[in-house]
Amino acid sequence: MFKYFFSIFLIPFSFLFSQSNSTFYQESKNNFLTTTKYFLESGNLDSTKIFLVTISPGITTSSAFGHSALRIQYNQEYDNTDFYVDFGQYDESLLFLWKFLRGNAGFYFSVVPTASAYETWDASGRGFLVSELNMNKEAKVKMLTEILKLFDTIHGYEYNNFKSNCVTFVRDLIDHALNIKLDLSNSLQQKTGREIAVRFSNRNLWLRIEEKLLFDHDTDKEKASSDRIFLPLDLQISVEDAKIIKETKQLIPDRWKTEPAFDYPGYIAFILFIFTVVSQSPKGVLINYKRHGQVIYSLLSGLGGSFALLVFLVTNFDFMDENIVVLVFTPLDFMILKKKFSDHKYYNKYLFLRIFMLCIALGLRMTFYKQNIDFILFFGILAYNAIQRKIENLDV
Repeated sequence: MFKYFFSIFLIPFSFLFSQSNSTFYQESKNNFLTTTKYFLESGNLDSTKIFLVTISPGITTSSAFGHSALRIQYNQEYDNTDFYVDFGQYDESLLFLWKFLRGNAGFYFSVVPTASAYETWDASGRGFLVSELNMNKEAKVKMLTEILKLFDTIHGYEYNNFKSNCVTFVRDLIDHALNIKLDLSNSLQQKTGREIAVRFSNRNLWLRIEEKLLFDHDTDKEKASSDRIFLPLDLQISVEDAKIIKETKQLIPDRWKTEPAFDYPGYIAFILFIFTVVSQSPKGVLINYKRHGQVIYSLLSGLGGSFALLVFLVTNFDFMDENIVVLVFTPLDFMILKKKFSDHKYYNKYLFLRIFMLCIALGLRMTFYKQNIDFILFFGILAYNAIQRKIENLDV
């Protein structure tokens, strides 16, 4: 199985509450459970308010997509019955990090006082938006009952960037309580997992590289409208579209203001590929840079292929397990760095193997695995067509 290696950057989860066994968090959870059961049994839910919480994206890989949670306020704001309910808690440890990188990390539910969550998010500099959901008594009972059931039956879950994260739990709770199906059919033009996720990666080179190299063909399939909601800001848009919000308040302004940025990594890669191809032309202004072009392509393909292959071999993320990038980029291309091959037959076999791999990738791209690799595949084929010279051309 092939999955995402450093997904710590990709789908939102909270870094707030890592010490799950501490007295503070256990007492907060017990207080929430006791309070919720009391209000459900008494039926006095008129003053109870339930909010969707949306935390704006940060500037690090682990915060680039934002975060979603619920706020459940039984009485006054910030008193001991005002709770922040989080579905993205994890245990910070070396064992957790290893499991997360492998693709089988466990995440948990947590509850803290909203006042405590406010202080933490305020210190982070990220925006804290709360939207009160328009819910009658029946809907409140359904949601609160379902939350109690989750806390009672699910002690942890295996995190999945697209299917099971802090956003999807909140989305499903809202759907269940209000008997609706949130979707983004009126707002979001992007329809595939890759298109939806890549909108948030332009400011982060690491994210951009990973989303280009590691997502497999499943992320390029069109998702059902409701399944497109796996990122916090999209969940916020969907509840606004559904007109189920009474009021929205910005409790903390977003001091990072992480707006989409120009795709510098993409354009730099484009320029390097163009340089590689043009430099291999028998005639032209870049003919004196033939060897430079070969070295650049060798490094781009070798490093990118090494990263993709490592992820393919050691991780378990299901949206990375059928990635045909490993046929286009490969550590085999480090061989181009050698100015001389001791055996011309060896060189010819290597070249034949690489062209064969590119043809297989093209065939899969056109048939079974319609993965969005057109850019690198196109330039990969051009580069090999250009580099496929007599061995003397490597002896520059």
